[in-house]
Amino acid sequence: MKKRYYYLDHLRVCLTMLLVFHHAAITYGASGSWYYVELGVTGIAPIVLTLFTAVNQAFFLGLFFFLAGYFTPSSYERKGPARFLLDRFVRLGIPTLVYVFGIGPAVIYMANEQNETFGQFYMHNIATFKVITWGPLWFAEALLYFSIVYCGYRFIQKWLGQRKKPSLVQQETAASSAESITKFPSSRFLIAIALLIGMIAFMIRLLFPVGESILGMQFGYFASYIVMFIGGIHAYRNGWLERITTSQAKRWASISGIVIWILPIFLVTQGVLSGKPMQVNGGMNLQSLVYAFWEPFVAVGLCLGLLVLFREKWNRSGAFFQELGSAAFGVYVIHAFILVAVSKGASTLPLPALVKWMAVGTASVMISFAVSYVLRKIPAVNKVL
Repeated sequence: MKKRYYYLDHLRVCLTMLLVFHHAAITYGASGSWYYVELGVTGIAPIVLTLFTAVNQAFFLGLFFFLAGYFTPSSYERKGPARFLLDRFVRLGIPTLVYVFGIGPAVIYMANEQNETFGQFYMHNIATFKVITWGPLWFAEALLYFSIVYCGYRFIQKWLGQRKKPSLVQQETAASSAESITKFPSSRFLIAIALLIGMIAFMIRLLFPVGESILGMQFGYFASYIVMFIGGIHAYRNGWLERITTSQAKRWASISGIVIWILPIFLVTQGVLSGKPMQVNGGMNLQSLVYAFWEPFVAVGLCLGLLVLFREKWNRSGAFFQELGSAAFGVYVIHAFILVAVSKGASTLPLPALVKWMAVGTASVMISFAVSYVLRKIPAVNKVL
């Protein structure tokens, strides 16, 4: 049994905090879709916050899927397929349903001026399925599907293994091969993967542009999500997290630090600041192509850099950090309601957009973790969150 890496829990907590600030950034001018957007934001704030959210989108949800993939094999092997799937349905399915039919409708009602009571709004829109909001819980939905596919893969793997038992020579060859792949992938291999993700993402976005979703999921981003989830599984199997070298992580972080600026500079040369349309979301055009390849090269460096940084600097535990880690998923589920409530409450404050973003983001993070902590004290809720 592999030891627990505390730094992965801490990384997940920080990614959750970043998620709240990401959605707060859309509230105050960044490009993207969110429940409540403050009108009249001008100046430099929309540019700064759009770059912030673009960089986040390139790596942090993929890193969430990587961490989920990393812990999937051990959970499956510890519980067995039946208990594993039941646990996934409870821990992912129930929060998703609660959000779709409870939290999400409340957020929509709160975010928009209504001429009817919440009960009337619910009966007219939610009960009739006229409005379905998945919100951030599309991630839990997608992870549930990934878990089902993983169980199917393990079943097929076991079935094939029973049908054809390998000879002693084949077993030795397989063992030797397994040992040879424990080394963390080379930079050349990572470049190839990044190029592959970019090409697949570009092609997917010809049919499913960024911004268009099915059952709450934007397929335009799923090339990286699938690869990162699979990468997490292989990282667990091969001990890759211990084998990422500091020099390799620093090299890739430097590459990403340079690549980050390529997209905004390119878009400026395309005239987006002077009113020309931005076409990065999809289609047979140069902007979409550049954006599709920009994302994975940003992601590789930031993901490796963060994994090594947290491994080297924050691989320790404590009661406070353990509580934060335990509350993180609850924050993921409830933060939309809290963020919209806080941002609407702060709408009359005469503060610059960037200052308000920081203040509202910080307050929403603190309140979300506090509420999640309290909710987890309820026995029935604790089994889900």
